[in-house]
Amino acid sequence: KGVQYYIFSLNGRPEPMWETVRLELASPFGSYCYFAKIQFSPRQRITDVAKTDEAAADFIKNVLPGVLQALPMPRDIQALNAADR
Repeated sequence: KGVQYYIFSLNGRPEPMWETVRLELASPFGSYCYFAKIQFSPRQRITDVAKTDEAAADFIKNVLPGVLQALPMPRDIQALNAADR
């Protein structure tokens, strides 16, 4: 049994739905749009999904802030789009 966890960053905002990401990327409004997919999974065999979910939540809490520091934030995308007008 295995699980994978993922979340998207869409223009600097968290987005859990891939469909929303796809729609935004295809939108003709705005010149700049980006997404990042952050995906991870446990390396060991899963015997307790609840404990695995807890470990995933802990991982996100501790790792995600550092990852987000490397990504453009909403204000960066807004500034790019504003500069094109």
